Amino acid sequence: PMGVTLVADEGPEVTIIEGASASESDSNGFGADAVRCASVRKNAVLRGFTLRNGRCANKETSEKDDYVGGGVLMENASGCLESEFPRLENCILTGNSAARGGAGCGQYGVYVNCRFAGNKATATSSAFYRGMAYGCYLDANIGDQLCRYATKLINCTVTDGNLKLNGTDEMSNPIPDFGSKNPEGVSPVINGCIFLCQINSAYVTNSIVVKGRYGANTAAEANIAVESIQSVK
Repeated sequence: PMGVTLVADEGPEVTIIEGASASESDSNGFGADAVRCASVRKNAVLRGFTLRNGRCANKETSEKDDYVGGGVLMENASGCLESEFPRLENCILTGNSAARGGAGCGQYGVYVNCRFAGNKATATSSAFYRGMAYGCYLDANIGDQLCRYATKLINCTVTDGNLKLNGTDEMSNPIPDFGSKNPEGVSPVINGCIFLCQINSAYVTNSIVVKGRYGANTAAEANIAVESIQSVK
């Protein structure tokens, strides 16, 4: 419900919200009775949980909100301040799948100190679709894009382990849609991050960009470009 903060006192290593594939599912576990881990409404916080193995309905046979955000759906908070947006704090999102936003989805979603690992999107955004992230870690997610139309990425780390959907090659641009504004015309803010991968965006500022396994980076000036993480003092 709105305005509620739900806290796992023992932390995400112990407290797990488990999703489930549909009883009659496709190869991705999608179907009418698939189980998403959580939905978070405006002015509500979910803190200290693992959201694991969430699934959604099939894109071809469902309404939009039913096939996005396998781990969590961040519900509409239009007209609210950022402090009132739905929030995940100190959570682990892993093993979740959806057509869009494998781990999470929502224009107004805020992720703080969360870990996105091993999530999958069959259409776009293996980690999260839209929303904003602070102090998050993104690794080993699979999909054609990582976090399409996200508006903020602040003090985050993106590894070179995020893969294309075929799972055989590093994403050539881990956050491809940070090169353009979102549908509302808002420019993304990417600041204070560490990219252990290729990145090419004029919106990256005050960040460390480490040469990825598949070639050099071409990030904006005002960033530190290094050959390897060992070079960072």
